[in-house]
Amino acid sequence: MSIKNLWALTPSEAIVAWELRKRGFHVFFPVKDVGIDLLIIKDLNKEARKVITIQVKGSRFYEWNDDLGGYGGWFQLNKEKIERDLNIVDFYIFVLFHTKPSKTGYERFERDFFIIPVKELHKRIKHYYKGGDKLNIYLRIFRYEGKTMVVDYRGISKKRRKEMLSNPLRDYSSYLNNWEKLETFLIST
Repeated sequence: MSIKNLWALTPSEAIVAWELRKRGFHVFFPVKDVGIDLLIIKDLNKEARKVITIQVKGSRFYEWNDDLGGYGGWFQLNKEKIERDLNIVDFYIFVLFHTKPSKTGYERFERDFFIIPVKELHKRIKHYYKGGDKLNIYLRIFRYEGKTMVVDYRGISKKRRKEMLSNPLRDYSSYLNNWEKLETFLIST
């Protein structure tokens, strides 16, 4: 039996737990590694209690230097695991770190979160899947025509940019820092 070291959470898991606590959720960590990183409950009242299970993925910072600019992250998933997760995980939360200038002129790290239901993530990944065990997502945040966009930029060349910008399965913008997705899930279940 593998036991999770609760005193050595990944930075992404600890940051997501902190963000969830700030939003009024009670956060729990499984002791045994069962494929769930966090369990959260909004209301402790027995009659109203609903549990949400979360898988957390973090990425290091990547900056794009082409004409679109922006920053992003690379997330690698296992095809078999995400299919198993359909039965045990409610949400994936991707943590993306980036730099931001501060008032003192020094850069500091900020973070963005992508809160996506596992069923929606699975549907999108199936659309891209080209074989093999590993599934890669390159989430990129940039400004385009006056709005902030988040797209899965994996495999996109400059020639195919228009296709990428118009493909709804590549557009993750509605999941950016959208913590309300968790509240909506509680109401709908």
